[in-house]
Amino acid sequence: MMKICLVRSAFILTIFALAKVSGCKDSFMKATLVRPTGRKIKKNCTWVASRPSTRCTFKHATDFCPETCSDFEPDCESDVRARFKIPFIGWRRCIWVSRQPILRCAIKGISNLCRATCGSLPTSAPTMCSTDALCGADVATTYGPLECDPSGLELMLLDQYSHSDDGETTDVMVRLYGPAEVTQAAALVIVAPHGGDLEPTYMTTRTTDDEVYCPEDDDCVVSSDSYTKEIATKIANSVIENYCKVPYLVINELHRSKMDANRERPEATFDDPEAINAWQNFHDFIQDAQNAIQSQFGTIVNEDDIEGIIGILFDVHGYAGYDWDDSDGGKFIQWGYRLSKETLDQDPSTGHCPVDSDLADSSTRGSFTHARALPDQSLECQVRGPQSLGQRMNELLPMTSDAMCGASLPSFDYQDPKAISSNALYCGDDDGTCHYYSGGFDLEVHERHDWESISGIHMNTVQAELPRCLRWATDESRDTVHDEVANNLSIVLCSFLRDLFGADANTC
Repeated sequence: MMKICLVRSAFILTIFALAKVSGCKDSFMKATLVRPTGRKIKKNCTWVASRPSTRCTFKHATDFCPETCSDFEPDCESDVRARFKIPFIGWRRCIWVSRQPILRCAIKGISNLCRATCGSLPTSAPTMCSTDALCGADVATTYGPLECDPSGLELMLLDQYSHSDDGETTDVMVRLYGPAEVTQAAALVIVAPHGGDLEPTYMTTRTTDDEVYCPEDDDCVVSSDSYTKEIATKIANSVIENYCKVPYLVINELHRSKMDANRERPEATFDDPEAINAWQNFHDFIQDAQNAIQSQFGTIVNEDDIEGIIGILFDVHGYAGYDWDDSDGGKFIQWGYRLSKETLDQDPSTGHCPVDSDLADSSTRGSFTHARALPDQSLECQVRGPQSLGQRMNELLPMTSDAMCGASLPSFDYQDPKAISSNALYCGDDDGTCHYYSGGFDLEVHERHDWESISGIHMNTVQAELPRCLRWATDESRDTVHDEVANNLSIVLCSFLRDLFGADANTC
């Protein structure tokens, strides 16, 4: 029996355990069906439904598509015997699920196929939070690319911070790009804080274990996020090509060993005067871009009376992820909204399910404080529903020969970062837990108009940690993969903006 309690515009949903798995539903996956001739074919229930009188007679079709084949006496109690294809995992049978039922029955769609295996789990155990129930009917609009002429539009250098020696510029440390005219702007700020490679000898070199500046419980990070500067630039140019709008782009040219733009000033600069100037200008340039977007697109007040700029800030990072895979690194794009994996934990017993209920008494937690209370919006759905940035990216896979490379976490396919990061299917770390990046300093301070005091009107901010398989790819494929990633992200970001603020806002 399922008990549902709906509160606050149907966004707070508490679900108690199911006494019985409901398995008499068509699957969305493909399965291996067998024609009367004995020939095996790989089809889904949509294909079966187009000619049910004939195709429901194929072996396994009735049990795999019990709704479509309801006239053929489907068995809704037993495990299906056909092989089925789990997105990004591959072809499996229910015997595979039975080896780790608690983990594998939680994969979307599995309990609908492995009915006996998943139905035998203890009924007192809490089910996963029903993101499907909250957000499953949402439809994400894919906007563009448009049929427009981008000729005459380009990223213009609007400002820069440089080191001068005897009045002559020697090193450009921070750059701000954008449209020649604000009327050409997209409502998008793209930020690349860790992709620079400039290492001036006249600046202090940051180290990992400085006792004064590094956190007591952790090291300072001094390695760069390779190729993120290049990918960020390509994203900006893809927005121009696809939508004839010019986003703003802020790039830190300094290597992270000289200045970390995504940390508070002492740790970021080691109090080096030149690093302090570069750090200050980096964040001032982001504010300049936000001011320009506000002047062009304006603001909107949400249902919590919070005023926010119509637009989004997209912070581009990269991670190695050798705890996920010790040879190739992690494969997920990790989307960060300043919501920890504990906050995104879908176990109802934690009180974080759905994420809207966990934040109900917090007006400024997370980086979508403004977006989550816009009309007809839910943070649960924005972060991991069908309209989320992550799921939109999943719909554009694959981007490399590895279908799993670039899958998004969180997303509608991979909803729970805590569960995924401790699942041996994905995490290869010896301690059984892999790292999830939820967002850092840039997202926190630039979610507000006055970044230095973290006050004023809001702007929605999000971070993407790109995996090595997208950033490094191979020497032969790197440029092509970067182009594909940039093109897809431009479509994802502009489509998300359009669904969030409406077509009339003309954000992209």
